[in-house]
Amino acid sequence: MRIFEYIKINKLTILCFLISMVVVNGVLLTSAPLNMAIEEVVYINVLVCIIVMIFSLIGFVKWRGEVSLIEEKVNNDESIIEYDIKGESYYLKIIRTIIELKENEKFNEIGKYKQSLSELNDYITKWVHEIKIPVSVCDLVLERMEENCSSNDTKRLKEQINKIEYYIEQVLYISRASSYEEDITIAQVDLEKLIKKIVRKNSYLFIDKNITLELEDLNYEITTDSKWLGYMIEQLINNSCKYTHENGDIKIYAQDDKNYIHLKILDNGVGIDKKSLDRVFDKGYTGDSGMNLSKATGMGLYIVKKMCNKLNYEISVKSEVGDFTEFTLSINKFSDYLNI
Repeated sequence: MRIFEYIKINKLTILCFLISMVVVNGVLLTSAPLNMAIEEVVYINVLVCIIVMIFSLIGFVKWRGEVSLIEEKVNNDESIIEYDIKGESYYLKIIRTIIELKENEKFNEIGKYKQSLSELNDYITKWVHEIKIPVSVCDLVLERMEENCSSNDTKRLKEQINKIEYYIEQVLYISRASSYEEDITIAQVDLEKLIKKIVRKNSYLFIDKNITLELEDLNYEITTDSKWLGYMIEQLINNSCKYTHENGDIKIYAQDDKNYIHLKILDNGVGIDKKSLDRVFDKGYTGDSGMNLSKATGMGLYIVKKMCNKLNYEISVKSEVGDFTEFTLSINKFSDYLNI
């Protein structure tokens, strides 16, 4: 197929050669002073054609070597850089120059976007730390009000303050998710202690709905970043509590295999229908659970999935509507954190 492409590219040169051969043959056959026989003219034509074919073949081989890598990358939908363009012909130099200019434009735009994101992340981080101060003050004032207010009022206020703190922390982690490699610390983490700490922090979720919690087989040491792992586990626990009815049950346990520690969070809540199972990790997807959760953002599980992809972990879910939902966070024992 490439030979036909090469002929199409050089069609004017080929046409010029054919016309020239017709003219030369006409002169040789009709010119009286030359008085050449037909055999001699054919012989000259054969020699010229052989020479032209040899040089055309050389040109084709050279051309194929120049375009083969470009063609392969285009067919595989891969990006092309200036060093992929071999050869010193004029049109290849032009292509190299265009690619170089486009790469410089792209890098400049990326630099501007990174700068903007960095400034936004800095602002969000500062805002989160600033907003924590009045929230902490509200918490202290609430403790002093407990003697004068009804226990139900103080309980509700405490729950709302806990929710504010949860959403503030979520904003902070979402802002860090795109550049988390700058904020990662790898160490040995006691999985059981980490989960118990998260449960204590979110105890109001269990108390409010009188949810029974069961912890089993969590005695594992994991090499990971405790902040990000803790964030992912907290999102999954929060999600289970959110979609579990009052007096429900949540079970958290782990299983070990050759390459992964599989952390499982099982609840007997509303469940997820089959058409939604593949979408629960989509950005902004909140589903239709039938529960009054109009303020759900659909960002928690999306960030969990995003971080699993970056940390080389896996996340999966299985569920039956009205029966159960089980999330499985598979923590890779051998993730190469140096290449994050």
